[in-house]
Amino acid sequence: MFVLWKLDSVLLPITFAALFSILLLPLCQRFERWGWPRVLAILFCLLLVIVGLAAIIFAFGSQMTQFKAELPKLQTKLVQYFDQIQQMLSQRFGIEPISKDELIDSSLKSAKKDAGGYLGATLNTTADVLSVVTLVPIYMFCFLYYRDHMRQFMFRFVSPEKRTSVLHTVDSIQTVIQAYISGLMTVIVIVAILNAIGLLVLGSNSPFSSPSLPRF
Repeated sequence: MFVLWKLDSVLLPITFAALFSILLLPLCQRFERWGWPRVLAILFCLLLVIVGLAAIIFAFGSQMTQFKAELPKLQTKLVQYFDQIQQMLSQRFGIEPISKDELIDSSLKSAKKDAGGYLGATLNTTADVLSVVTLVPIYMFCFLYYRDHMRQFMFRFVSPEKRTSVLHTVDSIQTVIQAYISGLMTVIVIVAILNAIGLLVLGSNSPFSSPSLPRF
């Protein structure tokens, strides 16, 4: 486990590249059957992925800008709901309400106390993400371009009568990964819809501003 923890900066990009390469393999093979050179087919597939991710980031950024403009109104709504809930708890259970100023002061003190740790974690995370984003396309190109050599290398450790079974296993792994990604996208859509409903309740005009993405 210690070795894996030390090598996570190397193993993580390779793992992501292998997963995405398996997903892109059918599309790449289709382009090759149409007569495209392998290099051109791989580069076009990678370009499609990069364009898709750029479009998602652009859309997310534009929605975050709109959400930032509406943030004061949402804060006012949240304070109103917070006061209503406190009044209800005070009437039913006798719980003493907390003043808004006390809540803000405690939140500011907590934020100031943890600001240094948050900043360091943010910088480390940003550096890790940039490293992964840079290395993953390179590894994906290598996996897709040298896939025949990797298959031959794998067959050296498998007896000839078991090679068909190994190919079926690889196909099953590809199917499982595709199903996992499809399920993950479904979860993202459901969470985004729930967040949109919550923002609409608060009176936001940009209900898809802040979709929370599940970690995997």
